[in-house]
Amino acid sequence: KSRIHFIYCWLCLLSIYMGLPHPASGQFSDCQTGIFVCQSSYTQLTAPPDSGLIQELDYPSNTSCLATNENYTAWYIFTVSSGGTLEFVINPMFALDDYDFALFNITGLTCNDIANGTAPEVRCNYSAAIGPTGLAAGYSGVSEPSGGLSFCAPLTVNAGETYALVVDYFSGNTGSFQGYDLNFSGTATIFDNIAPRIDSVLPVNCNRTNQITVQLSEPVLCSSIAPDGSDFAISGPSAVTIASASGNGCSTGNTFTSQVVLNFTAPISVTGTYYLKTRTGTDGNTLEDNCGNAALNGVDSIPFLIPDVVIASFTHQTVPQCHHDSVYFTSTSTGQITNYLWSFGDGTIDTARNPVHAYHRKGTYVVTLTVSNPYCSNTTRDTITLVPVYKANFTWSPSYICQGIVVSFRDSTIGTPVSWEWDFDDGTSSIQPNPFHAFNNPGTYDVRLITTDNTGCRDTVIKQVTVVSNITATFDMSTRQGCTGDPIQFTDLTSGNPVQWHWMFGDGSTSSQPNPTHQYSRAGTYLITLQVTDSICGMDTEQDTLVIFSQPFVYLGSDTAICDGEVIVLNAAFGDASYLWSTGEVTPSITIREAPVEVWVVVDNYGCIGSDTIRIMQAVETCPKVFIPSAFSPNGDGHNDFFHFFIPNLVELEVFIYNRWGELIYYSDDLAQLTNRRRCWNGKYRDEPQDIGTYQYVIKGRYANGEPVVFSGNLTLIR
Repeated sequence: KSRIHFIYCWLCLLSIYMGLPHPASGQFSDCQTGIFVCQSSYTQLTAPPDSGLIQELDYPSNTSCLATNENYTAWYIFTVSSGGTLEFVINPMFALDDYDFALFNITGLTCNDIANGTAPEVRCNYSAAIGPTGLAAGYSGVSEPSGGLSFCAPLTVNAGETYALVVDYFSGNTGSFQGYDLNFSGTATIFDNIAPRIDSVLPVNCNRTNQITVQLSEPVLCSSIAPDGSDFAISGPSAVTIASASGNGCSTGNTFTSQVVLNFTAPISVTGTYYLKTRTGTDGNTLEDNCGNAALNGVDSIPFLIPDVVIASFTHQTVPQCHHDSVYFTSTSTGQITNYLWSFGDGTIDTARNPVHAYHRKGTYVVTLTVSNPYCSNTTRDTITLVPVYKANFTWSPSYICQGIVVSFRDSTIGTPVSWEWDFDDGTSSIQPNPFHAFNNPGTYDVRLITTDNTGCRDTVIKQVTVVSNITATFDMSTRQGCTGDPIQFTDLTSGNPVQWHWMFGDGSTSSQPNPTHQYSRAGTYLITLQVTDSICGMDTEQDTLVIFSQPFVYLGSDTAICDGEVIVLNAAFGDASYLWSTGEVTPSITIREAPVEVWVVVDNYGCIGSDTIRIMQAVETCPKVFIPSAFSPNGDGHNDFFHFFIPNLVELEVFIYNRWGELIYYSDDLAQLTNRRRCWNGKYRDEPQDIGTYQYVIKGRYANGEPVVFSGNLTLIR
């Protein structure tokens, strides 16, 4: 809260001027050394000098409404004598002083429980108002903040409750340091004139420890407790020697306590009712409360019970039967037992002393017995294992069963069967104890055996028997007609469980892979063999044929050029293959008579495809020229003795020569002759040399591409 106590400044100066002494450190500034309230009013002549040695309101452990924690505090401790409403007024001696307060219920607790936040704060006032504050009728607030009212609502209290009241001087160094009057009122009585008494002895456990805790009706001074425990005496079935006594919380600085711990020289071993009473101790006094009231010497007495110790134990006996086991349990527990609780480990319980329990399943069970009386209990556990006394069972061999092999079944029933009923789940049965059986088909069979002994115990067992197929080799190929160089995929389709594969591809090559790939370099028919092996069910072989055709090799030659009238033959012949040319022809070879042209061919050799393409251009500069001489001299000198001409690419040729009278004197259609330099016309007619002069020639022909040609002109014969 924020306040400006400006009016106090002159008091501070006046105090310095007059040399007023500052109060000494307060002996009541801590809860543990607080003032015990034994009357209805109390006067504090000066303000508390400080907050003591312990900051009980330190945040965050304590969440008191006194936001600035302790400043200048005084603590008051009181116990309610008779219940009712509690009211009080804190009236400053100087009207401008500001006092705040907080009230804690510490019944059954200590001052330490205020600091750690355990003790409840039942009223608190942090109002910034000056003047009187407290609890008063007509107010309803439980906790007033800085801006709240100066009074809180009265508190309803009960006899025997203990409270701690802290009064805090907020004005501090700006105030007068004058004291206050604290007046209690209301219908409750807090000033104590009743002697403390023993309220109870806290429950004694069954471990027989060597101490008990005494609960008192109200707090007593720690200083009134004799350390040797002589303030107390115990009588009962056996002698009890008290070795020492200590107040709960006294060792941590508290000046009062409501619990005293008594330590014995030895645990109380005899069961029964004992009596505890107070008396004057070796310190010359008995227990005294905060207001000096002394416990009555030898008058106050209270009984307490040392319970009988119970020890759980049991035995058991099993009586086997056909379909269940009966277990007889017997408790051997000791002590005064009033209750039994059995847990049989199978989800069932019983409260009988000596129960009989039926277990319907064999196995291991943890049985628990708990015995108790109103004061003590004890538990023990034991493990029981129930094994079958009659249980059908069987085995078979071999464990890995192949189709059609004989299997040996053997009865392994626990007990002594006299009859057997076998059902092999394939329509067959047997009454032999150890039959032999063969399964003709693969699959899973539920084989059942029913056995019966001579007492009528009957049991059934069903087991699954798996029969695997005999191995049958089979395989598939990616094609049945392939080409040289192509990868052929072989796939194992064997039924059964092969563990080894041996492939033979017919060309000397082999493989041990389940699904190999193989290429053939030569055409032919190959016998493919697969041999598969099952480690248990044997071996099998399968064969099939594969035809490999040659991959056609097609080469039409390099790109080329032809001259006018010239032809070119393209050849793609490859065995018995089929052909398709870009010209539409389907023969092994074709003739090209025109250029330019691009020609392709596809050769199909039983599905093995080859192809090639060639470009044929029109030749110009490299083509030979037509030459027909205009004269020749058939004089036998070896030069120009024949009429020889050159016309390229002719496939047919006729030559006509006429004299000047139009008479045909020479004719030939012999292409070989006419194209031979020394076999053309030699200037003779009927073996007679012809006269010098001019003759006329006519040359007719046809180019290779079928185009006709005619040349004519004059020819001069000279000698």
